[in-house]
Amino acid sequence: MLEDQDLDAAKKVFEAQIAEYSKEANPYDSYADLLLEMGNKEEAKKNLKKSVELAEKGTTDLDEQIFNQGNNPVGKRIVVYDAMEDRYDMAFINPTDPLGINVSYIKVKDLGNNKVELMETYVDRKGKDRKVRHEVMKNSNNSIEWVVFQQEDGSDKWGKATVQNYNKSM
Repeated sequence: MLEDQDLDAAKKVFEAQIAEYSKEANPYDSYADLLLEMGNKEEAKKNLKKSVELAEKGTTDLDEQIFNQGNNPVGKRIVVYDAMEDRYDMAFINPTDPLGINVSYIKVKDLGNNKVELMETYVDRKGKDRKVRHEVMKNSNNSIEWVVFQQEDGSDKWGKATVQNYNKSM
């Protein structure tokens, strides 16, 4: 909306988000921002009011997204879908980290055969752009294999960093 100044396209995207997520506050809030940008203050107020009402009634318990080590909370992950960039913007808030917040962006690509690739981009503590590639595959026994690859410094080569296997608990 702000980068390309294509307000008509942004309006279509926000209206589609409202249709898809009509019980969520965020689409109405975003749509209100657009309406303000378009000079429609009264309609913006209505959508902002709707956003607040939905947020107050919200059924999403954000506390469930807090990561714990034992009984000690260590951080909170917030993930938001960015429809304009077709990616997920993610922030990890960690009170024990001197920087406090780590931000990354994830693009999802279907590789077929029950496998997806998650390409994560972030800036490390030294200010360098970094990428991490995740391959997530559902196996025939309904287990999940999650392989994380890190890009080798100064190279286009990827090295396997970790492999994690997950099974459904019954």
